[in-house]
Amino acid sequence: MSDDSLNLKRRGVLGGITALAVGGVGLGALSSTASAAESELSVSASNVAGSFDKGTISNLTIDPVIKLNWTGFDDAAGKIFILIEAKLASDEKFKPIYRATPYLDTDSMGTNGSYNGSGAPLSTILEEKIEGDGTLTLADEDGAPNYDDLDFSNIGGVDKTTFLSGTSVGSADEYTSSDVLGDEVLQNNFADADAGYYGAAAGTEPFNEDTGGETTETTVKIRYTVEFQRPNLSQLEYYNTLDEYDFGFTAEDDDETKREKAAEAISGIEESDIDIATDDNKQGNSRIIMAEDDEDVTIFDTPSGLSYTEMRDNSSSHPGLISETTDFTVSVKNIEGSSESGVESNTNVE
Repeated sequence: MSDDSLNLKRRGVLGGITALAVGGVGLGALSSTASAAESELSVSASNVAGSFDKGTISNLTIDPVIKLNWTGFDDAAGKIFILIEAKLASDEKFKPIYRATPYLDTDSMGTNGSYNGSGAPLSTILEEKIEGDGTLTLADEDGAPNYDDLDFSNIGGVDKTTFLSGTSVGSADEYTSSDVLGDEVLQNNFADADAGYYGAAAGTEPFNEDTGGETTETTVKIRYTVEFQRPNLSQLEYYNTLDEYDFGFTAEDDDETKREKAAEAISGIEESDIDIATDDNKQGNSRIIMAEDDEDVTIFDTPSGLSYTEMRDNSSSHPGLISETTDFTVSVKNIEGSSESGVESNTNVE
């Protein structure tokens, strides 16, 4: 699938490649008590190519556009969990490179709705919260982090297994200290946005071409996984502190009162859609929408803490989960001649 938003830029003597990933369609459908519930994700990526004097690139990044639509859910969606993974086609396993849980505004919450209808790339969504570039690094000279070398001991409830499975990761700002990171680099962790958490999927060596006049082609695979989550009380308590929202409750009100008043103020949700702390969900975390089947039996062991594997394994049968993979090829040509002429001729290719 072609995409004319791709661009290739030189940065000094080395090159950086940026791709706008948008493509493929994932569709999940499950018979619900009311009607067929459906969710749709559109993502794609296009091939990208460039010529460099030394046949080497300094980084490969993507700026994904993630648009979602859903209809006929039994529960209202209040949040969207997004996981992006990547790998070289020759590698065995995907590596997580970015995760986030954007809150839906109250106008978008509901059993029917959409996310990012304007088609803004991720860097645009992040730019109000972070300093610098919000594109995601797939490969650079630091390479993929060795997560074995991270020290999780001071991050409550988190270890390497929960971090890589997604069941418990803590806050993004807990991964900025050298005490945690050591010498590792998490290129895609955006602490100010409480998003990202992870690093690149590879170094740049597989993309480089050492022989003058020759071209190396390397295929990259990207996997997008999405989970639709219910709103929870802590989310609405936060909204209630903002000037643009007034749900009519105070900090002193009990949870049931807060939930009742929030549901009255938000047209797209009902009181039963809002998750609060219970014996089975002591933190009051958001659960996946439609966590029970038609017999009211819970489908997942921990509906408020699905692992990445659970999300993928159930994506073909549950409308609240989508997992889709796309790929693109990176072509790097080593120009025969002086480095000066190459830098000049490849400053910006679109």
